[in-house]
This record gives sequence, structure tokens and C-alpha cells, in this order.
Amino acid sequence: CWVCLVGGGLAIDAVRLADKIDVAIIISGDGDFTELAQYLQHEGLIVEVAAYGSSASAILKEQADSFVDLDHHKELLIKPRR
Repeated sequence: CWVCLVGGGLAIDAVRLADKIDVAIIISGDGDFTELAQYLQHEGLIVEVAAYGSSASAILKEQADSFVDLDHHKELLIKPRR
């Protein structure tokens, strides 16, 4: 599953960078990132999550230090058709 491989690779990169950054931003609502968020917070990082609130994991949203609901910011993400 390529999505699993990408998610795992991103998690490994985040763990490797944890001592070099202050804030980690997870742009996904996948609850599989909850443990990564917990680990990064334990390492002293601020963890922000940006995802569509209507489909994001409730546990991940609660775990995050802040949550940006992309449902309320679609104008920033979707280009209008010409």
C-alpha cells in the first residue's frame, strides 16, 4: 500500500527532525498520525493538524495543540475555474 509507505516515511522523517524543529504541522486527518503527534509532543514540539474537519479523526483533532479545519478555508485550497 503506497499510502502506508508514504505515511511511514513521513513519520520517520518527523522523528529524525524532532530535535531540530519547534513545530510540526501534519496535513492529514488520518488517525494513524495520532501516535506520531503524541511522540512529537513528548519530545517538546508543538503539533498542529490541518485537515477537513468533517472527515478528520476526532482523536487526532483532540491530540493536536491546534487544529485548522480546511472545510472553513476551501477558498485557499481550491482554485476557481476560469
